[in-house]
This record gives sequence, C-alpha cells and structure tokens, in this order.
Amino acid sequence: MSNKIDARAAKTYAIIFKSLDELLQDKNFSELSVLDITNHAKIHRTTFYKRFKDKNDALEAYIQNCFKCLNNQVFDLNHYRTPQEYYLSLLGGFFDVIYENKSLYNSLILKDEKNYDIVIVLMHLLRQMINDKIKEVENFGIIHRTSSELLAAVYSGALVSLIIFWKEHKNVSKQELYTTLNRIILK
Repeated sequence: MSNKIDARAAKTYAIIFKSLDELLQDKNFSELSVLDITNHAKIHRTTFYKRFKDKNDALEAYIQNCFKCLNNQVFDLNHYRTPQEYYLSLLGGFFDVIYENKSLYNSLILKDEKNYDIVIVLMHLLRQMINDKIKEVENFGIIHRTSSELLAAVYSGALVSLIIFWKEHKNVSKQELYTTLNRIILK
C-alpha cells in the first residue's frame, strides 16, 4: 500500500512540475497563480497545498528535482588529479543540467530580468548543492584555503551569471562556455 501511495505522490509531483514548465513557456512566474497551475495540471487546489506552501515552494521543488540526478551523483575523487579538476567537473555537471532544462531557465530568469526573487532562489539552491559536494571532498581529506560556504557562493554566482551571459550572447555555444570555465578554474 505504501508503494502505491508513493507512486501516486510521485505522479502528482510530475504533473505539477510539467504544468509549471508548460505555463512558464507563455507567462512570467510572477504572473502565475496557484489556480493557474492547478487548472493546467487538472488537480484540486487541496492536492497542491498538501505538497506545497505556495507557488514559490513548488518552483523551488521543481528546480531541486531538475538537479536531483546530479545531486545524487557521487564524483569519484580518484578520477581527478587536483581539486580544481573536481570542481570543473562538478560545475560542468550543474551547467549540463541547466543546459538540458534551458527552456525552464529561459522562462524563469531570462524572460523577466527583473524577477530577482527567482535568481535568488536558484542561487540559494545551487549554493546549497555545491556546498554539499564540497563537503564530500573535505571528507576525503582535501583542505580548502577558504570555507566551503564561500566557495559555494562564488561558484553558484558564477553559474547564474553564465546563464544570464548566455542569454545576452545567444551565439555562444555550450562548449565555448565550458572551455572558458575550464580556463578560469584550471589556469
């Protein structure tokens, strides 16, 4: 019975996330209401509110879901000669997730450049996930010259800035951005 409930809940989350994604193709997040989301998802508002406090909470969960595969991935430190190579791989992984969900980030950050609340939410989530990965490295005995929180803040800010730069320079490829990131971190 528990698996049936979990499967139903997972399906509801997927429906809500899909609705958010589709709605954001046409509207700015600030223009969306919970009613818009529930109507599009064809679910009752109580179903929505059982899972989320508000639309911001749903958006945060959606972004976290996008990064879940990366966040669960354990990077084997034996594959990297230096911590910098590890961080480049880690940031490359985050950038890949952003690239794979480009329409979401275009809708959230780039469509309405004044929507700073979403930028802050994204930076906070990225900072939290990157900080967790940095602490994994520290568990292997790698010592940093600065705190993991500060490193995570710098890297998360850099990723969000790259997204914005990408919008302003549409002719720049994913590979060019990654190569530049490589030069900055490793050189």
